[in-house]
Amino acid sequence: MTADFKEQVSALLDGELEPHAADRTVSRLVNEDSEALECFGRYRLIGVVRRGETGAMPGSMAAAVSATLQAEPT
Repeated sequence: MTADFKEQVSALLDGELEPHAADRTVSRLVNEDSEALECFGRYRLIGVVRRGETGAMPGSMAAAVSATLQAEPT
């Protein structure tokens, strides 16, 4: 999976893609291997944690993801 595609997945989750680009990205996610869907899941989880929407997550998982994100270089 390329860095450009990862950027497209991130933009999709952030609602920053035009409709036709969003459709292409979703289509590629569905047709790619499991690595693409795993990337989507990770990016979605990162978004949930960053927005503080961790109420549905087990506390230990939310804390672990949050700590990992805090430790990432910016």
